[in-house]
Amino acid sequence: MVAKINNWIRTTTGGNPDNISAGYTLQGNDIKGRYFEALSFIAPFAVAAMVDVKNQIWLNKTWNYLVKFRLKDYDYYDNSIKMIDMIILSGNYPTPN
Repeated sequence: MVAKINNWIRTTTGGNPDNISAGYTLQGNDIKGRYFEALSFIAPFAVAAMVDVKNQIWLNKTWNYLVKFRLKDYDYYDNSIKMIDMIILSGNYPTPN
Protein backbone atom coordinates (compact mmCIF):
# COMPACT_ATOMS: atom_id res chain seq x y z
CA MET A 1 0.00 0.00 0.00
CA VAL A 2 2.75 2.47 0.92
CA ALA A 3 4.62 1.68 -2.30
CA LYS A 4 1.54 2.78 -4.26
CA ILE A 5 1.37 6.01 -2.26
CA ASN A 6 5.07 6.69 -2.85
CA ASN A 7 4.77 6.08 -6.58
CA TRP A 8 1.68 8.28 -6.78
CA ILE A 9 3.14 11.26 -4.85
CA ARG A 10 6.44 11.18 -6.73
CA THR A 11 4.58 11.06 -10.05
CA THR A 12 2.04 13.71 -9.01
CA THR A 13 4.76 16.12 -7.89
CA GLY A 14 7.23 15.36 -10.65
CA GLY A 15 9.67 14.29 -7.92
CA ASN A 16 9.65 17.78 -6.38
CA PRO A 17 8.42 18.07 -2.76
CA ASP A 18 7.66 21.75 -3.42
CA ASN A 19 4.72 20.53 -5.53
CA ILE A 20 2.99 18.67 -2.68
CA SER A 21 -0.43 20.25 -2.17
CA ALA A 22 -2.22 20.75 1.13
CA GLY A 23 -4.82 18.13 0.37
CA TYR A 24 -5.96 15.64 -2.24
CA THR A 25 -9.24 14.09 -3.28
CA LEU A 26 -9.76 10.33 -3.08
CA GLN A 27 -9.07 10.25 -6.82
CA GLY A 28 -5.59 11.72 -6.15
CA ASN A 29 -6.24 15.22 -7.46
CA ASP A 30 -5.34 18.46 -5.70
CA ILE A 31 -8.17 19.93 -3.66
CA LYS A 32 -9.03 23.20 -5.37
CA GLY A 33 -7.91 26.29 -3.47
CA ARG A 34 -5.40 24.42 -1.30
CA TYR A 35 -2.24 25.30 -3.19
CA PHE A 36 -0.05 26.11 -0.20
CA GLU A 37 2.53 24.30 1.89
CA ALA A 38 1.25 22.25 4.79
CA LEU A 39 3.87 20.40 6.80
CA SER A 40 1.18 18.01 7.97
CA PHE A 41 1.01 16.70 4.38
CA ILE A 42 4.67 16.96 3.39
CA ALA A 43 6.32 15.27 6.41
CA PRO A 44 4.24 12.06 6.36
CA PHE A 45 5.15 11.50 2.70
CA ALA A 46 8.81 11.52 3.78
CA VAL A 47 8.13 8.86 6.43
CA ALA A 48 6.28 6.77 3.86
CA ALA A 49 9.39 6.88 1.65
CA MET A 50 11.35 5.04 4.36
CA VAL A 51 9.76 1.69 3.50
CA ASP A 52 11.98 1.04 0.48
CA VAL A 53 15.58 1.94 -0.33
CA LYS A 54 14.42 2.75 -3.89
CA ASN A 55 12.86 5.89 -2.44
CA GLN A 56 16.15 7.27 -1.06
CA ILE A 57 16.45 10.18 -3.51
CA TRP A 58 12.84 11.22 -2.83
CA LEU A 59 13.41 10.78 0.92
CA ASN A 60 16.50 13.01 0.79
CA LYS A 61 14.59 15.66 -1.17
CA THR A 62 11.69 15.69 1.29
CA TRP A 63 14.06 15.81 4.30
CA ASN A 64 15.96 18.76 2.84
CA TYR A 65 12.68 20.46 2.01
CA LEU A 66 11.36 20.01 5.57
CA VAL A 67 14.54 21.39 7.13
CA LYS A 68 14.03 24.72 5.33
CA PHE A 69 10.74 25.55 7.08
CA ARG A 70 11.04 27.91 10.05
CA LEU A 71 8.96 27.19 13.15
CA LYS A 72 7.63 30.74 13.39
CA ASP A 73 6.05 30.49 9.93
CA TYR A 74 3.70 27.62 10.82
CA ASP A 75 1.22 26.79 13.55
CA TYR A 76 1.62 24.23 16.32
CA TYR A 77 -0.17 21.48 14.37
CA ASP A 78 2.09 21.58 11.32
CA ASN A 79 5.19 22.00 13.50
CA SER A 80 4.17 19.08 15.72
CA ILE A 81 3.66 16.76 12.75
CA LYS A 82 6.98 17.92 11.28
CA MET A 83 8.79 17.29 14.59
CA ILE A 84 7.37 13.80 15.10
CA ASP A 85 8.10 12.82 11.52
CA MET A 86 11.65 14.20 11.63
CA ILE A 87 12.30 12.22 14.81
CA ILE A 88 11.20 9.09 12.92
CA LEU A 89 13.18 10.04 9.80
CA SER A 90 16.36 10.63 11.78
CA GLY A 91 16.12 7.21 13.47
CA ASN A 92 15.50 8.66 16.92
CA TYR A 93 12.01 7.29 17.48
CA PRO A 94 12.08 4.40 19.99
CA THR A 95 11.26 0.98 18.61
CA PRO A 96 8.95 -1.08 20.84
CA ASN A 97 10.41 -4.39 22.02
